[in-house]
Amino acid sequence: MWFRQFRVAVGGLLLAVCSGGIVLAQTPSALSDLQAKLDRLDTWLDSSDQGPGWRTYLLTDTLNAQLAAGDHADPVVVADILGRYTSSVAGLDCTRFVDVRQALQAWLHELGPASLDEIVSAVEAAKSTFVPPTESDLQHARQNLVRTVDHLDKQLKDYGEIGDAWRKYLHWGELQENLAKQTPDPATLDAIYLRFDSGQTGLNWQMFTDVRHALRKYLITARAMGNPKLAQHYPKVLDLLTKYLRAYQEAPNPQVAHRISAALRWLEDADQADDVVQLVLRRYGSPNFCAEASPSLFKALIGRTVDETGPVQDCILGTSISGTGHTTGSVTVELIPSNHRGILDVLMVAETASDSIGLNRQVHIYSTGTTQHASRKRVVISDAGFVDEPAATNAVTSSRINCVQANRDLVERIARRRASQQQGEANLIASQHAEQRINARLDQQIGEQIADTNRRFNEQLRQPLERLGLFPTLLNFSTTGDALHVVALQAFGLELGASNAAPSLGAGADLGIRIHESAINNFAQGFLGGMTIEESQLQKDATDALGYLPEELKNPEGDAEPWAITFAKEQPITVAFGKDTFSVTISGVSYTKGTTPYPGMNVTVDYDIKQTDQGPRAVRQSELEIFPPGFDAEGGQQLSTREQVLRRMLQRRFDNVFPKEIVPKPTTPKGELAKVGPLVVREWRSADGWMLLGWQRDEAKAQP
Repeated sequence: MWFRQFRVAVGGLLLAVCSGGIVLAQTPSALSDLQAKLDRLDTWLDSSDQGPGWRTYLLTDTLNAQLAAGDHADPVVVADILGRYTSSVAGLDCTRFVDVRQALQAWLHELGPASLDEIVSAVEAAKSTFVPPTESDLQHARQNLVRTVDHLDKQLKDYGEIGDAWRKYLHWGELQENLAKQTPDPATLDAIYLRFDSGQTGLNWQMFTDVRHALRKYLITARAMGNPKLAQHYPKVLDLLTKYLRAYQEAPNPQVAHRISAALRWLEDADQADDVVQLVLRRYGSPNFCAEASPSLFKALIGRTVDETGPVQDCILGTSISGTGHTTGSVTVELIPSNHRGILDVLMVAETASDSIGLNRQVHIYSTGTTQHASRKRVVISDAGFVDEPAATNAVTSSRINCVQANRDLVERIARRRASQQQGEANLIASQHAEQRINARLDQQIGEQIADTNRRFNEQLRQPLERLGLFPTLLNFSTTGDALHVVALQAFGLELGASNAAPSLGAGADLGIRIHESAINNFAQGFLGGMTIEESQLQKDATDALGYLPEELKNPEGDAEPWAITFAKEQPITVAFGKDTFSVTISGVSYTKGTTPYPGMNVTVDYDIKQTDQGPRAVRQSELEIFPPGFDAEGGQQLSTREQVLRRMLQRRFDNVFPKEIVPKPTTPKGELAKVGPLVVREWRSADGWMLLGWQRDEAKAQP
């Protein structure tokens, strides 16, 4: 039945969409939200004797002047005000202050970024604003640590024996005993912190990283109390930050971006210069992932002709009607322009020709009719999930009475006359019933598919990423008449996003992806930093996800002994995208083969992207560079025997992962998505930190 085809097609559409990204719902502007929260704070301060003092410290008059300037507000001034709200002054953790602080951060994000010169000026000004840590700062760090420990404790209870094992590994009793003391023992907490930071599989879950970060913050704050070196080091960090910012402006690259993030992390740990931190993140925090899907993809998936026959059952003006209907028409999809949501309308235009018999007591009415109907079923994608709006159908029925039969002539004449008189009303009712039937079936069947898509989206994408703390900080769907767009920012904490806007894709792509090197590097940092990955587990995960083990991950011939890598805590995998070039560096602090340990070794590979008559491809530029961290090959350093053994092993392994030539193969969707047909890479290039990929449909090989 066409209803089933319609439901399955929409299901495929939704699954294709949810695999590409998530969205932000349409919300009030950050400016209006900030104004409302500031007004509530002002009303509350009016009832307090400390209100005037708070307004003076928080630069409320200056903030009101900036709000009045609207889009022309000075981001440097706004960042300075934000620095007041994020300072360590006691009382600023009150909900009303926190609400304004969060709204300020959102508004600062909306404002245009400050220039490098403005940021450098703010850095210079910050040198005179050092604020020594106070007992209030320490207590706040302790309260936050206790809160995250309590949350983890509740989580571990849900895991039964596994949770008990984690408690044992993390020295849970010692941790809680220390937190109950008036003055916890820093040495004991140091040892416990090393447990949280050991890189054991599973410790990258958000519930563990929250405690690790809170424990780190408490230890840093405790040691900073009364430490004169903190004030001495503060201006040096700011000078380094200026140096790195200028270098990054001149030649953006992952190494300098990492140094900037490290300087920002120092400032955050020391609770200093928050306005500077916010300005830098705003300046270098542009979205680092973009995707576009053309209407032709959705039309290929949804578009179809309708041609089927089915039973007709109805009751109109007391007459029971039964017969057969033949429906012909078409189904397509339309993208509705929207800036903050993805809106897709699935449209069906069809005509049903019916041949039916109406029975009213002893009277039989033989008729033929035509119902023309057009339906629209809207799917809206927002941060609330996938929502289907009620279907809307417009139907018009016209019918012709061919014969009226009854068991008596008088009854037949009366029935014929009455049927003729009521034909217009009957057509109107038939149209309304057709609309109701079509709407009900669409709402039920498509609604079920959307609910299933929501469930899979949450279970397979959102929840796993949130569990790891890797769900993008910004993801937005929008639609134009030309494409469905996905924009994302993959950056966490003090990591930088893109430093420039994404280059445009060439014309004609049905599916396009533009990804900045920071998106990959930031994700790798959160997912792999400090973690130990065993080859056997990697092969199992790949097989579970793909249904087969890729050739690149198979053991080299004659080398079946398993191995494992412990990634560096910082920059475990780094990619860099130049002008039609890209490089990948894998940083391992240690390896094992079987039960034999080996020292750290980094693996680097460089590729050039070539455009050929057969399409784009990447060509490896040289042999893999495999050396220990900091190794100076040109300075005459020699590898030890152990390092040479490891180097040969890694050479065999990574030669599979990084072949001498990468030729993109057509991507062939499966199942209902096979209607799209193979997707062939027509565009592959890189520039200024971005990699661009564009696919086109091979319509000749699409399944009907």
